[in-house]
This record gives sequence, structure tokens and C-alpha cells, in this order.
Amino acid sequence: MIYSQLFWITGYTSVCAKYVSLSGGMYDYSTEAARDFYALSPMAQLSASILEFDRVQILVASGMAYKKVLYNANKHTVMLLPISSSMLYHLPNLGSKLRPYFGAGLGMVVKYDKNKWLDNAHIVTSYGYNLLFGFSYRLTDRWGLGTCMTYHLFNPPNMESINVSGINTAIELRYELGTLRPEP
Repeated sequence: MIYSQLFWITGYTSVCAKYVSLSGGMYDYSTEAARDFYALSPMAQLSASILEFDRVQILVASGMAYKKVLYNANKHTVMLLPISSSMLYHLPNLGSKLRPYFGAGLGMVVKYDKNKWLDNAHIVTSYGYNLLFGFSYRLTDRWGLGTCMTYHLFNPPNMESINVSGINTAIELRYELGTLRPEP
């Protein structure tokens, strides 16, 4: 009862995750040095919508991009672990199962580097921004598909670190958890 009154007063339509999604795609580095060295990296991501207002929603996401490359005849491993929080705006598309959206947010990435010459793994944390847009398509009441393109703009912590800013293009599978609605 107290939760229903809180939702009615604040206008929240959901205070927990409205949906969760699992996506897979490719991470394309936008800086020349990173692109030449790492090329494209496969990426997997888990996302959840944590708050939703009318057409606005707050999304949190985390994932991993992983790549092994040969450099001077030795294996070099790089792993990106991004974490982001974004605010999305769903464009009005009444009566349609297709919902376009765009958004922006803040994030961080932990880059893990390991090769033969490094005694220990080299770990660097960068902070930055993201811009995203995509489409979601409802298959059933609970299941949906989507596609999203996210541009991550990260600021490297020092001049020696490779800037890992880039574009993540992904296809996602969504599962709607439902919403908590106020009692009439």
C-alpha cells in the first residue's frame, strides 16, 4: 500500500527493473592507434531499465569486450569492462510494436592489458560519456528484440594510455519484467 502511494505521488510507473536485456555485437575503436592495434572486438552486454517515467527511462548496463591479437609474434590480450548509466527518451510511435529511442549518459571503462613483456596485467580506468540510439520491437507481451548503437567517449587517465573510445553496435534480446502500478 505504501509503495502504491509513493508511485502515485511521484508518477513512477516502475521502481525496479522494467526489462532486462542481453546483447551481443562488435566494439569498434574510434581512435587510430586503438583501431590499428585492437581492430574490432566482440562484445556482450547486460542491461536493465531501473526507472521509467512516461517516455523517459534510466538504463544501467555493463558488459565485456575481449580481443586477442598477435603483436611481434606474441599474444596480446585486451579486455574492456564498461559500466554506464544512461537516460533514454522513447519517441512517440503509438500503436506500433517498433519503438525508436535515443539517449545520453555517463560511464566508465576498465581496460585490462596483458602480454609477454608485462610482468603484471596493465589495468587502466577511464571515465566519459555515451550517446546512443536504437529501436526495440515487441514480439510478445514479455519478449522483444532490439538494436542499439552507442558511442562511448572516454578520457584516458594519462597521455601514455591508448584512448579506448569507440562505437558499440549490438543486437539485443529483451525480457519485460512488468511494472508496479498505483492502485486506483
